[in-house]
Amino acid sequence: MVKLTSPICSLDAGGTLADTITTQSWKGRTYMRKRPKPSNPNSPKQVSIRAMFAFLTKVWKDLPGSVQFGWEAPAAERNILPFNAFLQTNMLRWAVFKGVSRLYPPTEAQTPSVIVPGGIVTMGKGLNVTFNVTVLNSGWCGTVHRVSGIPDPAKFENCIGVLHITGTGMISFLDTPLEPNTYIYRIKSASEDGQFSMQMAQQIGTFP
Repeated sequence: MVKLTSPICSLDAGGTLADTITTQSWKGRTYMRKRPKPSNPNSPKQVSIRAMFAFLTKVWKDLPGSVQFGWEAPAAERNILPFNAFLQTNMLRWAVFKGVSRLYPPTEAQTPSVIVPGGIVTMGKGLNVTFNVTVLNSGWCGTVHRVSGIPDPAKFENCIGVLHITGTGMISFLDTPLEPNTYIYRIKSASEDGQFSMQMAQQIGTFP
């Protein structure tokens, strides 16, 4: 649940996203940060929020200057830094299960990557899941979803990680630690302007 005292893109936005990300204002600037002590750090929603927050924070520094420059206009409108505009826009999109975008605005007009199953092997206390990007298109990331037991569609609550897609070839995700069970993994790719793929690669693995 998103609890805000003002719209997240407004100058005086404040509140908490899924009890994990806090939006605050300081000296006229709005920013987002991790909430210091979540009440239940392992809830599915908080895992999903933290996974996306970590991905966006890490990937920003690797974005080309021309892409970062595209976030200066929305940043100026909100009186925040370009990085915070990038983070706010995408975390708000992710909270309603929309694809995140490296470009501004997120027009959802481009084509995501084509991804097919790779393999699953036991590694340490978990499973290493691989997928193959066969056609890059305009894809730039993939959200990894996991369920156990009865198959469930990929959704915000069962996302456990986000992978950066930079080209064709193998991408992998180490899911650890795990309890003994059978797990179903899916990956959902997003284009650089936030369009989610309709098709998903699926793999099933048993641990141990």
